[in-house]
This record gives sequence, C-alpha cells and structure tokens, in this order.
Amino acid sequence: MKKFMILCIASGLFFLACASKPDFDGRGDLCGLIIDENNKPVKDFIVYCSSSGNYIQPVLTNESGLFVFPSLHSGEYKISGEKNNYLRIEKVVYRFNNRTNILCLQTKSFKAALLKAEELLYLGQTKAAMDVLERTLLENIKKNTSTDLFNNLEAKLEEEIK
Repeated sequence: MKKFMILCIASGLFFLACASKPDFDGRGDLCGLIIDENNKPVKDFIVYCSSSGNYIQPVLTNESGLFVFPSLHSGEYKISGEKNNYLRIEKVVYRFNNRTNILCLQTKSFKAALLKAEELLYLGQTKAAMDVLERTLLENIKKNTSTDLFNNLEAKLEEEIK
C-alpha cells in the first residue's frame, strides 16, 4: 500500500510537470507510464515514438515507470517499447492533442506470459496457450534468451497435443 501511495504521488508530480506549461500552442510534453502485469512500474523500459515516419529519440522510463517525450507537436504518434525479459509493446497509435493526458501502457514479463500459457493449457484452451507461447517464443528468440520455464512449458504443450 505504501509503495502504491508513493507511485500515485510521483505520478501526480510527474503529471503536474507535464501539464504545467501554460497556453498549449500545439506543442507539449507527451507523457506516459509503463506498468507490468501486476500494475507495477517498469523501470528502464525503452520507449520509441514516431510520427509520419519521423523517429524521435527513444527515452527510458524512470523508477516510477514514467517517460516523457518533450515538446512534441500535437498529432498522431506511434508508441512502442521493449525491455529484456518483457513482452514488447507493439506500435500503439496515440492521438496527442491534450497535453494533460498521460498515456498508460501495460506489458508482461516473460515469466507471467508463460504462466498464463500454462493456465490456459490447464483449462483446455490449447490454441490460446499456443498463441501466448508463440508470442513469448518469438520475443525470446529476438532477445536471444531462453528460460527453463519456457522449455518446461513447451514440453507440457507438446505432451498435451499428442
């Protein structure tokens, strides 16, 4: 509870920093928050932003999961992001026309995704489990990492299919 209160206070201060520029003239700070499957902030998540094919310098989230792309023109942006051992956030289209809004995006740790696949498998939802497993596998391959949990779940899935 104390951690949640600190996150709320930090988010409020962050919001004030993003929204404190008077006379919004079509430029403002695009502010956002990255959280995990437990609604906990994700630190050091790399966030990418582009508009009309123009890429903006990527930013990292801070310890509160917050990020800022400063002084952007209002308009449509594509936001994505990544961090090792987390599922990638695919390009999310965001219409930036109100500098007081904070964009909140959620990701999942690989471990949580694999546990979800295991749960789906247990419930007999083999196709859904395979979809989760495939996405996690692709992310793992992209990051060139492997986990024992993934290998165990893959073996269970193969056993279920037989």
